[in-house]
Amino acid sequence: MTTIRSYLRVSRDSQADSGLGIEAQRAAIALYCSNNYPECEVVEYSDLGVSGATPLYKRDGMSALMGELDAGDVVVAYDNSRIARDIMISLSVEAEVSRKGADLIATTGSNGDSPEDVLMRRILNSFSEFERRKINERTKRALAAKKEQGFILGAPPYGFKISADRRRYVEVINEQEVIAVVNKLRAQGSTWKKVACFLNSQGYTNRRGNSWNTNRCSRTFKEKTNAGR
Repeated sequence: MTTIRSYLRVSRDSQADSGLGIEAQRAAIALYCSNNYPECEVVEYSDLGVSGATPLYKRDGMSALMGELDAGDVVVAYDNSRIARDIMISLSVEAEVSRKGADLIATTGSNGDSPEDVLMRRILNSFSEFERRKINERTKRALAAKKEQGFILGAPPYGFKISADRRRYVEVINEQEVIAVVNKLRAQGSTWKKVACFLNSQGYTNRRGNSWNTNRCSRTFKEKTNAGR
């Protein structure tokens, strides 16, 4: 029996995915499948916060889908842009799906194998890539303008947060305490491994609430943690 393998993707950029949230994609795919494959099982795969230019091997959802894809299955996405916003990636997905004897369907798009259908898909894929590149270009220009105006961009170094107006660093007391402990241990000759073990033994975690390890310590505390001074 045919298995429908639905694929949903949203990127980190809300502009790129305007109107294409997970729930909107899921609803469109469900409607399409109920109309065209009412008796088939639907298995969902998704990649959240993944750019349309991300290679397939870096997409957990797509990798799982491809690994479980069987001959006769149907891969259904909301539209071509959910598969990819890079024409080479789109072509590689089409090729792999075809190689496995499955079909690839977009609920809004051209799905046939006629020359006209293939041409339309290529055009849609090209416009999708063009749109992604234009969004990236506008974003870079906006960030450059913010930087010129004195705004702080990116994440602050450990020990600081960014002020509400994003123009200066503000000390984070509990992180500054950890930095003081680390500086003392390092001054006493402790290796990063010993520093990590001590921090964990005292219940200290990193900014995300994770325990410390050698690499995490060296990356975090080798930063210029006094950058905000």
